[in-house]
Amino acid sequence: MLWILCQNAWLVQGPPAGTAGKALGQQLFVAFDEWIPESKILGREEGIAEFLLRYLRSHGPATLQDFAWWTQIPKSEVRAAHEAIRSQLVELVFGATSYWLSPETAALLDDGVPGSRTVLALPGFDEFLLGYTDRSFVLPPEHFQKVVPGGNGVFKRMIVSGGEVVGTWSRSGTGRTAVVVPEPFAPEGLTPAAKRSFELQAAKYLRFMER
Repeated sequence: MLWILCQNAWLVQGPPAGTAGKALGQQLFVAFDEWIPESKILGREEGIAEFLLRYLRSHGPATLQDFAWWTQIPKSEVRAAHEAIRSQLVELVFGATSYWLSPETAALLDDGVPGSRTVLALPGFDEFLLGYTDRSFVLPPEHFQKVVPGGNGVFKRMIVSGGEVVGTWSRSGTGRTAVVVPEPFAPEGLTPAAKRSFELQAAKYLRFMER
Protein backbone atom coordinates (compact mmCIF):
# COMPACT_ATOMS: atom_id res chain seq x y z
CA MET A 1 0.00 0.00 0.00
CA LEU A 2 2.80 2.44 0.89
CA TRP A 3 4.52 1.66 -2.43
CA ILE A 4 1.34 2.47 -4.36
CA LEU A 5 0.82 5.71 -2.44
CA CYS A 6 4.41 6.79 -3.17
CA GLN A 7 4.22 5.82 -6.84
CA ASN A 8 1.11 7.95 -7.22
CA ALA A 9 2.77 10.96 -5.54
CA TRP A 10 0.54 10.99 -2.47
CA LEU A 11 3.35 10.11 -0.07
CA VAL A 12 7.15 10.29 -0.12
CA GLN A 13 9.77 8.84 2.19
CA GLY A 14 10.79 11.29 4.87
CA PRO A 15 13.70 11.08 7.31
CA PRO A 16 13.96 7.96 9.48
CA ALA A 17 13.05 8.33 13.13
CA GLY A 18 16.08 8.81 15.39
CA THR A 19 19.45 10.43 14.70
CA ALA A 20 22.64 9.37 12.95
CA GLY A 21 24.92 7.26 15.10
CA LYS A 22 22.06 6.07 17.30
CA ALA A 23 19.42 3.41 16.92
CA LEU A 24 17.14 4.47 14.09
CA GLY A 25 13.43 3.82 14.29
CA GLN A 26 10.99 3.16 11.49
CA GLN A 27 11.06 4.89 8.13
CA LEU A 28 8.80 7.95 8.18
CA PHE A 29 6.46 8.82 5.33
CA VAL A 30 5.20 12.34 4.71
CA ALA A 31 2.57 13.96 2.50
CA PHE A 32 3.95 14.68 -0.97
CA ASP A 33 2.37 18.15 -1.26
CA GLU A 34 3.72 19.22 2.14
CA TRP A 35 7.24 17.85 1.60
CA ILE A 36 7.56 18.99 -2.04
CA PRO A 37 5.24 22.03 -2.28
CA GLU A 38 6.53 23.40 -5.61
CA SER A 39 6.20 20.27 -7.73
CA LYS A 40 5.34 20.00 -11.41
CA ILE A 41 3.31 17.19 -12.97
CA LEU A 42 4.81 15.94 -16.25
CA GLY A 43 3.37 13.71 -18.94
CA ARG A 44 5.06 10.36 -19.58
CA GLU A 45 7.24 11.48 -22.51
CA GLU A 46 8.35 14.69 -20.82
CA GLY A 47 8.85 12.85 -17.54
CA ILE A 48 11.12 10.21 -19.10
CA ALA A 49 13.15 12.94 -20.81
CA GLU A 50 13.61 14.77 -17.50
CA PHE A 51 14.45 11.49 -15.75
CA LEU A 52 17.08 10.68 -18.39
CA LEU A 53 18.58 14.16 -18.16
CA ARG A 54 18.91 13.92 -14.39
CA TYR A 55 20.38 10.42 -14.63
CA LEU A 56 23.05 11.52 -17.11
CA ARG A 57 23.85 14.62 -15.04
CA SER A 58 24.45 12.47 -11.97
CA HIS A 59 25.81 9.28 -13.57
CA GLY A 60 27.46 10.44 -16.80
CA PRO A 61 29.40 9.38 -18.71
CA ALA A 62 26.79 6.67 -19.21
CA THR A 63 25.00 4.98 -22.09
CA LEU A 64 21.35 4.93 -23.03
CA GLN A 65 21.47 1.19 -22.38
CA ASP A 66 22.58 1.93 -18.81
CA PHE A 67 19.53 4.10 -18.26
CA ALA A 68 17.14 1.64 -19.91
CA TRP A 69 18.47 -1.17 -17.71
CA TRP A 70 18.51 0.97 -14.56
CA THR A 71 14.90 2.12 -14.99
CA GLN A 72 13.44 -0.79 -16.99
CA ILE A 73 11.94 1.76 -19.38
CA PRO A 74 11.55 0.42 -22.96
CA LYS A 75 14.49 1.35 -25.19
CA SER A 76 12.22 2.95 -27.79
CA GLU A 77 10.98 5.45 -25.20
CA VAL A 78 14.52 6.05 -23.96
CA ARG A 79 15.69 6.85 -27.50
CA ALA A 80 12.80 9.29 -27.97
CA ALA A 81 13.59 10.95 -24.65
CA HIS A 82 17.24 11.23 -25.66
CA GLU A 83 16.34 13.06 -28.86
CA ALA A 84 14.40 15.60 -26.80
CA ILE A 85 17.37 16.45 -24.55
CA ARG A 86 20.32 15.68 -26.82
CA SER A 87 21.23 19.36 -27.23
CA GLN A 88 21.83 19.60 -23.46
CA LEU A 89 24.39 16.78 -23.42
CA VAL A 90 27.95 16.07 -24.48
CA GLU A 91 28.79 12.86 -26.34
CA LEU A 92 31.96 10.86 -25.76
CA VAL A 93 32.74 7.96 -28.08
CA PHE A 94 34.82 5.15 -26.62
CA GLY A 95 35.40 2.27 -28.98
CA ALA A 96 32.11 1.92 -30.81
CA THR A 97 29.96 3.08 -27.89
CA SER A 98 28.51 6.54 -27.25
CA TYR A 99 28.56 7.83 -23.69
CA TRP A 100 26.55 10.87 -22.65
CA LEU A 101 27.19 13.39 -19.91
CA SER A 102 26.42 16.96 -18.90
CA PRO A 103 28.65 19.86 -20.03
CA GLU A 104 29.56 20.44 -16.37
CA THR A 105 30.85 16.88 -15.99
CA ALA A 106 32.68 17.13 -19.31
CA ALA A 107 34.48 20.23 -18.01
CA LEU A 108 35.70 18.23 -15.01
CA LEU A 109 37.30 15.73 -17.37
CA ASP A 110 39.34 18.58 -18.85
CA ASP A 111 40.12 20.39 -15.59
CA GLY A 112 40.84 17.37 -13.40
CA VAL A 113 39.64 16.65 -9.87
CA PRO A 114 41.30 17.97 -6.67
CA GLY A 115 43.56 15.41 -5.03
CA SER A 116 41.50 15.44 -1.85
CA ARG A 117 38.57 14.02 -3.82
CA THR A 118 40.43 11.19 -5.54
CA VAL A 119 39.89 8.71 -2.67
CA LEU A 120 36.38 7.96 -1.45
CA ALA A 121 34.92 5.75 1.27
CA LEU A 122 31.62 4.74 -0.30
CA PRO A 123 28.74 2.82 1.28
CA GLY A 124 27.55 -0.54 0.08
CA PHE A 125 25.09 -0.43 -2.83
CA ASP A 126 26.47 2.94 -3.97
CA GLU A 127 25.42 4.15 -7.42
CA PHE A 128 29.09 4.52 -8.34
CA LEU A 129 28.96 0.78 -9.01
CA LEU A 130 25.29 -0.15 -9.21
CA GLY A 131 24.19 2.53 -11.66
CA TYR A 132 25.68 0.91 -14.78
CA THR A 133 25.38 -2.30 -16.78
CA ASP A 134 29.14 -2.65 -17.33
CA ARG A 135 30.99 -2.28 -14.03
CA SER A 136 34.39 -3.41 -15.32
CA PHE A 137 35.47 0.20 -15.94
CA VAL A 138 35.59 0.87 -12.20
CA LEU A 139 35.84 -2.64 -10.72
CA PRO A 140 38.25 -5.17 -12.26
CA PRO A 141 36.32 -8.44 -12.75
CA GLU A 142 38.86 -10.39 -10.68
CA HIS A 143 37.88 -8.37 -7.62
CA PHE A 144 34.10 -8.50 -8.03
CA GLN A 145 33.72 -11.37 -5.56
CA LYS A 146 35.46 -9.29 -2.92
CA VAL A 147 32.77 -6.63 -3.19
CA VAL A 148 29.87 -9.09 -3.53
CA PRO A 149 31.07 -12.24 -1.72
CA GLY A 150 29.52 -15.35 -3.19
CA GLY A 151 27.42 -13.26 -5.55
CA ASN A 152 24.82 -12.96 -2.80
CA GLY A 153 23.60 -9.54 -3.92
CA VAL A 154 24.97 -7.78 -0.83
CA PHE A 155 27.51 -5.14 -1.86
CA LYS A 156 30.23 -4.25 0.64
CA ARG A 157 31.44 -0.73 1.34
CA MET A 158 34.05 0.35 -1.19
CA ILE A 159 37.32 2.26 -1.29
CA VAL A 160 37.63 4.20 -4.54
CA SER A 161 40.93 5.70 -5.66
CA GLY A 162 41.48 7.41 -8.98
CA GLY A 163 38.02 6.39 -10.16
CA GLU A 164 38.55 2.66 -9.49
CA VAL A 165 37.40 0.40 -6.67
CA VAL A 166 40.64 -0.63 -4.93
CA GLY A 167 39.29 -2.23 -1.78
CA THR A 168 36.49 -2.53 0.73
CA TRP A 169 36.11 -1.21 4.24
CA SER A 170 34.18 -2.01 7.38
CA ARG A 171 33.34 -0.43 10.69
CA SER A 172 34.40 -2.09 13.94
CA GLY A 173 33.09 -1.10 17.37
CA THR A 174 30.48 1.46 18.34
CA GLY A 175 30.33 5.03 19.56
CA ARG A 176 33.62 6.76 20.28
CA THR A 177 35.52 3.46 20.16
CA ALA A 178 34.47 2.76 16.56
CA VAL A 179 37.20 2.46 13.94
CA VAL A 180 37.18 2.09 10.17
CA VAL A 181 39.09 -0.93 8.86
CA PRO A 182 40.30 -0.77 5.23
CA GLU A 183 40.69 -3.97 3.21
CA PRO A 184 42.62 -3.05 0.05
CA PHE A 185 42.76 -5.51 -2.83
CA ALA A 186 46.49 -5.06 -3.48
CA PRO A 187 48.75 -7.15 -1.22
CA GLU A 188 50.94 -4.10 -0.61
CA GLY A 189 47.91 -2.08 0.52
CA LEU A 190 47.02 1.48 -0.43
CA THR A 191 49.69 3.89 -1.57
CA PRO A 192 50.82 6.31 1.17
CA ALA A 193 48.91 9.19 -0.44
CA ALA A 194 45.76 7.11 -0.90
CA LYS A 195 46.02 5.83 2.67
CA ARG A 196 46.18 9.39 4.05
CA SER A 197 43.24 10.48 1.91
CA PHE A 198 41.18 7.46 2.93
CA GLU A 199 41.89 8.11 6.60
CA LEU A 200 40.53 11.64 6.18
CA GLN A 201 37.33 10.25 4.62
CA ALA A 202 37.02 7.65 7.38
CA ALA A 203 37.42 10.35 10.05
CA LYS A 204 34.60 12.38 8.47
CA TYR A 205 32.38 9.32 8.51
CA LEU A 206 33.09 8.58 12.18
CA ARG A 207 32.42 12.20 13.16
CA PHE A 208 29.10 12.06 11.36
CA MET A 209 28.12 8.81 13.07
CA GLU A 210 28.91 10.30 16.49
CA ARG A 211 26.47 13.22 16.04
